[in-house]
This record gives sequence, structure tokens and C-alpha cells, in this order.
Amino acid sequence: MLLLNVTWFGMQFMYLLFSVEVVPSQIRELVGDKAKGHILGIIAASSSVLTFIASPLVGMLSDRLQSKYGKRRPVMVVGTALMSIGFVGMAVIARNLGDKETTCSSLGSSSNGTDVCSHVVKPLCPNTTNTSEYEIQGQVHVVIYSVFFLIGTGCYAVLNVAYNGLMADMTHPSVRGFGSGLMGTMVVLGMLAGASAGIFYKTVGVAGTFSIMYAVLVTTVTITVISIKEQPSKKKLHSPVRWKHVLLSYWEPLKGEL
Repeated sequence: MLLLNVTWFGMQFMYLLFSVEVVPSQIRELVGDKAKGHILGIIAASSSVLTFIASPLVGMLSDRLQSKYGKRRPVMVVGTALMSIGFVGMAVIARNLGDKETTCSSLGSSSNGTDVCSHVVKPLCPNTTNTSEYEIQGQVHVVIYSVFFLIGTGCYAVLNVAYNGLMADMTHPSVRGFGSGLMGTMVVLGMLAGASAGIFYKTVGVAGTFSIMYAVLVTTVTITVISIKEQPSKKKLHSPVRWKHVLLSYWEPLKGEL
């Protein structure tokens, strides 16, 4: 049971450090304190929509996966591996932001009279001579960063869905209470460890923090994937996915609310 639940530790460690320390800090460096909340709200909402749409689809495809390695573990491996694309992209975009701040008082205010920012990061606009040029460059970097953010969180959703399916498949009804308690313990320990690691974010740096997050996640996922043996999924237990019905199923719960 411990080896099955250990991935909860890695997921919570990564998610807390990622969402509470890393992303807010990087967004602040990209757009400044005044726009940080607005941009965070947009990408968080976009991530929620992506997770809402993708999670049921991943679950259905996992249920129907035919593999000698089982139907959950391969999806966990793919989600974890592809998550590295998002992490690497985010780290590259914002890698030097914390080390190369400079004031931008020379930029003045935007055309509508509002303050553009309290500081500018040199990698984003090293040769900026006017406000509009800075704004365009900043917007491009925010869009690119957001794309990599969505890749990372989307892959996290893939891992999360498959892992929850594995938990349900491998936990015997007689030990579900114990399993739930062990899961809660791993979640709390992961959150505590992630919060503690966040203290050293400025010291370790962007690349170091992403490396630690991903290393912990990969280690725990690997332990679970290797130690838990799924039965080969070769029989077709579910009917093929009918995409028209799937799309309608998203709309039906909302129809009465609109």
C-alpha cells in the first residue's frame, strides 16, 4: 500500500511548490506586481477549463487501453514524461528573470496614462526604447509562458486521472479505509515538503527548482509504476468511444443552468 500511495507525495510536493511559489514568482517577474493577479487569474482559469475537458477523455481512453503493462501505468508514464516539455519551456522563458531586474522609469507610462511596470527584466526587452515595444515583447513572452504552463498542467491532469484509476483498481475493498488514511498522510507530507522547499527558491534558482520538482515526481511515479503489477489489459470491456455522445455529455449538465 505504501508503494502504491507514494506518488501522492511526489504530486503534492510538485503541485504546491509549482503553484504557490514558482508560477506566481515567475509571473511577477514577467509582468510586474500590478498585473500579476490578472495574468495569474487568466492562466489559472484556462488551466481549469483544460483539466475539465481533458480529464474525462483521459479516463475513458485509459479504461479502453489494451496493453501488456496494464491500462493505467502506461498513461502515468506518458503524462509524466510529457510534463517535462512544459517544465523545460517555463524554465527557459523565465530562467534569468530573478537575476536581471532593472528599473524602467525611462519607459514612463503607457498611452492611456497607466504605469507600465515597476521594473523590466532585461532578457525581455534589452534594447527597448519605447513603451509599445516593451508591451509587445512582454505580451509575447507571457503567451509563450502560458502555453508551456498549460502543457505542464495538462500532463499533470493526465497523470492524476490515470493514477486515481490505478488507486481504484488496486485497492481492495477491505483496506480502503487504511488506504485513504495512507493517501492523506502522503498528501500532507508532500505539501509540507513542497512548502519547505519553496523557502529556498531564490537560492536554488528557477532551473534548480524545476529540476528538484520533476526529480521528486519522477522518482515517486517510478516507484509506483515498477512496484505495482497490473494485469495485462487485452479484453475489450467497454464499447468504443462515441464522440458525439461525449460532447453532448459536457453540455447536458450545463443546459439547465444557462
